[in-house]
Amino acid sequence: MSDANKHNDESLNDTRWASVIEELREWPSDASEWESDQVVGFVEKVRLLAEQKSDERKKAGRLRLQQVLDQLRKSYESDLAFFELDSSDLANWQATHCPNDRVLEQTKTIENLLVQLDQRRNLNQQSAANFQEARKHRSDLDSLEDRISSLAKQLNQEFSVTAPEPKQTLEEETKGDDEPDTDPPVPGKGPSDEHHGSDEEHQAKKEGRTPAVESKKETSSKEQDAEAELSERPEESEPKQAEPAPSTAQHPVKRSAKLRSVRDAAMQLQEDDSDEHWESLGWSLLAE
Repeated sequence: MSDANKHNDESLNDTRWASVIEELREWPSDASEWESDQVVGFVEKVRLLAEQKSDERKKAGRLRLQQVLDQLRKSYESDLAFFELDSSDLANWQATHCPNDRVLEQTKTIENLLVQLDQRRNLNQQSAANFQEARKHRSDLDSLEDRISSLAKQLNQEFSVTAPEPKQTLEEETKGDDEPDTDPPVPGKGPSDEHHGSDEEHQAKKEGRTPAVESKKETSSKEQDAEAELSERPEESEPKQAEPAPSTAQHPVKRSAKLRSVRDAAMQLQEDDSDEHWESLGWSLLAE
């Protein structure tokens, strides 16, 4: 016989199951109860009965725990306040806050606390006849209060219930998913500008010319330079009479039949950086 089976037999001998097993041994081997389906059904009923009794035992243990907790709050609430435990702390001391596997242990701890609190009351009511008794009385009281304080802190930590963290609502969870992860729009630039610009650059590269996008950027830069140059010219010390705006007939532009637009003049200046093109750009800016 193995050690495990021997241990099980010894455990059964100390319970009521021993008498039941001995009674079963007296049954004849040809009894219908020994058939496999009968045995399986009997074992299943015993298992269900064991679960039922286990639930009843747990409920009884939790009920006993709640009873000693109620007795502690009712009889010794003022004593526990001396150990810095107020009513809000004691309100958490509920049997429902204790795990199933800790119910019996916590019940014994609280019963021990009840005994020590009662001893403390008795010590406080005693009066010492002499110095030696008073000294022993104070020593016993100090030791007892240290044990009570330790037990009270332990129980307060055991029964404290942490509030659950707030969960996001379904609307808050889906709100972040619905928002598109895009950059803020750039003023003056639509959704199709980037695509249009890429097609124009590709076509310009095929034809061997400068892309229009870059030309626009360079033209804008030239215009800014021309405006800055005009604004930086020194003003005359003496006021002069306003002269009429120049026209193409009075001041003909060299190599140009008509006054060009600022854009055309800037593009012409890009191709040939000459003085006459700079002059043409200046007249175009003045005309506009």
